[in-house]
Amino acid sequence: MAKGRYWDGPEGAHRSYCVAVHALMMTFMAERKIVPETTTPEMLKEIRESDDPRIRDFNHTMRMLRGPVVPVAPADETGPGNLLAHVHELVWKSLHDKASEVLDAFGKKDCLGEADYWIVDDDWGLDFIRVEVQNLQLLARAVVGKLKHILADFPGWHIAVRVDVPGKEKTWPLMGILIFRGRVIDHLKRDYLPAKFRHISYEGL
Repeated sequence: MAKGRYWDGPEGAHRSYCVAVHALMMTFMAERKIVPETTTPEMLKEIRESDDPRIRDFNHTMRMLRGPVVPVAPADETGPGNLLAHVHELVWKSLHDKASEVLDAFGKKDCLGEADYWIVDDDWGLDFIRVEVQNLQLLARAVVGKLKHILADFPGWHIAVRVDVPGKEKTWPLMGILIFRGRVIDHLKRDYLPAKFRHISYEGL
């Protein structure tokens, strides 16, 4: 149960985590002469890989619980938890926009599924964006390669691509690919795909 702004009370591990994260973020930005609006994914990486026990142990606990940390705070509060969420949102939007630039060269986007693709507009606080693909041409190796390339600037992030062909919602199983900076994980169910898409390969990307 949330107790004020920190879910385990004002003297708990969550508050210690927020204090330590705030100090780390201030140091990170000061060393690079940046502000939250111009930060990079490396800041989030620094937090996740920090050796500070207040951060490391709290991160470990949250991973064990398999849930994101969501500070309970008023929308206008500028504490470290909100600052971290703001930085995450900026990084998420940057990756969202770069992926849109790539995909716009191959097709059109539409939130109603009536074009070639759509990028889900919700930032769930996790380090990925989700692309819904209506046009199977966007599964082509060349397209996936370009999406993988932009992840070079987003360590620890990935792009989830889900096949969402209109009219196939009830007859095709859930399928897609996960694009990481160093690899592509293929979850396509090729038996359901038209013949010309069954031999797509992401080996070597």
